[in-house]
Amino acid sequence: MILILFCIVFSVSILLSRKIDRFFIIVFSASVAYFCILGYWYWTAIRNFEFLGVYWFDMLPRAREILVIYSMVVIFSAACFSRLSPTKHIESHHLFPTTTFNAIVSLGVAGALYVLYGSISYGGLNPDDTLALLIGQFADVLTPCLIFSIAWRGWTKSNAIAVVLFVSFAVFVGFRTRIVLVCGPLLYLFWADSNFGRGTARRKLLVIASGIFILLLFSVMTFSREKFNAVNFDQISNANFTDMLDGFFGESNIIFGLIGVLTEFVDVGFFIWLQPILDSFIEFIPRYFYPEKSTGDYLVIAVRGLLASNAVESGTAYPFVGEFLIMGGHPFALVLSIFIGFIVVHFRKVIENSTSNESLLNAGIGIISVFFGYYYYSRGYIPQMFKLFIFSVLPYYILLKQSRISSVKNYNIRDYTYV
Repeated sequence: MILILFCIVFSVSILLSRKIDRFFIIVFSASVAYFCILGYWYWTAIRNFEFLGVYWFDMLPRAREILVIYSMVVIFSAACFSRLSPTKHIESHHLFPTTTFNAIVSLGVAGALYVLYGSISYGGLNPDDTLALLIGQFADVLTPCLIFSIAWRGWTKSNAIAVVLFVSFAVFVGFRTRIVLVCGPLLYLFWADSNFGRGTARRKLLVIASGIFILLLFSVMTFSREKFNAVNFDQISNANFTDMLDGFFGESNIIFGLIGVLTEFVDVGFFIWLQPILDSFIEFIPRYFYPEKSTGDYLVIAVRGLLASNAVESGTAYPFVGEFLIMGGHPFALVLSIFIGFIVVHFRKVIENSTSNESLLNAGIGIISVFFGYYYYSRGYIPQMFKLFIFSVLPYYILLKQSRISSVKNYNIRDYTYV
């Protein structure tokens, strides 16, 4: 019954929203389909409600229902804010922000090389390297730079090589989500943008085939990756259908993370209020300067609610609504779910007000939609989301803003290519 209601809300939201905001609603709803329909089927029909040695016959349906309800709140509120926020057609010209682009890319390459060096020399993440995670975070700025470059220059040989290198890096260090954060917006750009030949069957077939390949790669990485230490090729060569099935649906275990939230926080009335917001800023202080730094302690409490000794080591996360419930129960979850719908439309407006170029606009919409519709949906830990937003989304806006500033100052320079 709850899924029928979701289909109704989805249909109404699509009809109510403006075309420019529909991709987010589609991505967010695709996450619902994966986690709450396909994933739920896997854990109930194939795994018989078992996770980490415990059977969740009573709690799993409840967690799924709560996740679907708040997902409906997000997409409907996004549709309402979309209707209240008409699109604006502005004239703008851009010059490629070479200096800013090169500076950001240099930071990204330095971060990626630092991660690779540590992974190869140590055989994984060195726990004694207090700067590793912070410096390695700079590798994420390569994501918006790649998307910006392709939106600007098209699918050139240099851009193609850059994407292959980045995906290879992400596979080596086990960053599955980074692959999606790059490829998701690019697939949308190729599908929706007239500059890439909209309407051609060959192009759409290529997008679909690429999407399937990314899903297969994601599945293989799930069961074969060794974080910060490449992939285990022995596991790949010996993999069978069950391994592929486990790999494909392994990401859907966030619904069990939500069970931990319900049992350890909501059901006992224990909340942490604005602690995640404070932790978001503390996270940016390196342990080198703040050795006693402690953030995200409530994550351990939530995961221990799964009643399994290896739950913490499993890396089980919870969906976006999990953190809202931890902060202040269902009232917080309702208000903040509505806020997510608002903030997505707001960021779309920011991108839209910065450019009238179709390719740059569609690329920005793709980044926002995939980040909030997939990444934040499946990883509700706000400090982690905030950091990745700073490194993977904000640089795109900076590049877009800098390109427009350059065009205003240098509009009469003939040697530049305008877009």
